[in-house]
Amino acid sequence: MFQIGNYKVKIVTGKKTQTINVFNTKGERCYKFRISDSKRFVNQNLLQGHTSIQKMQQNLIKEHNAVIEKSCNGTEAGLDSWMQESIFYVEQAINNLLEHFVQVPYFHRVEQSLHCELFRHLLQSDPLNQVLNFEHFQTGIIHKEWPETIPREYEGKNQRGNFDFALLTPPSKKEQKITTDDFCKGLIRPSIVIEMGLNYDFKHLQNDHQKLINSGVDYGYLIHFARKNAGQKNVKEYVEQIISKEKASNIKIAYAHVVKNNVCYRRIGDKMVKC
Repeated sequence: MFQIGNYKVKIVTGKKTQTINVFNTKGERCYKFRISDSKRFVNQNLLQGHTSIQKMQQNLIKEHNAVIEKSCNGTEAGLDSWMQESIFYVEQAINNLLEHFVQVPYFHRVEQSLHCELFRHLLQSDPLNQVLNFEHFQTGIIHKEWPETIPREYEGKNQRGNFDFALLTPPSKKEQKITTDDFCKGLIRPSIVIEMGLNYDFKHLQNDHQKLINSGVDYGYLIHFARKNAGQKNVKEYVEQIISKEKASNIKIAYAHVVKNNVCYRRIGDKMVKC
């Protein structure tokens, strides 16, 4: 048994499968992963280098085809297994979009085309490409132009704008009775929200950030891309402020500023902006 953060990890290897068990400070098992392919089994040396249980989990799913068999709420390791997988694939999709933008910044002419590409990346993961079954209707997980959860004051009026992307969670028993009218009015609270901007200035990025904060989103992502210098004053500094607060916040940011041979970018998970 070895330590990752405040958690203890125990690997149990059988003849056909291997389990990785995570225990909290009270000795309660908070997570259980199972690997069924012996060629993908792990050992302590492979895992103990991870700085958090979440990062270990992402590696187990991506590199070792691990399945999450148990989770408990209320701890870093205890996020719902569907949510943990979804966060991993959302961040992977955003980073794939960013890397392509850095390589070919003019592949898309307008922001809406970038939205289409991100939608495509998101749909490539099975957890996000599902049908959600409510009592009165079925729908998908990923939605465009979903109304903000909480109205904001704009020009003296309280108004609900729209999120660029909203991801719904598989409904609980209580949520099963949500009506089609509730759905059409956007009254279902999304679990993950994404805001994107192309060539916008600092004020637009700040407004997108405040939009996520105002609605109290569970997991929020900002994407700021630019391929010109105009309007980018103070943007990089603001991005770095958001990065510095990510550990204590539920909002993360991806950033890329590409002008000819000058490139600055930050993928989700990077510690800082790289130029």
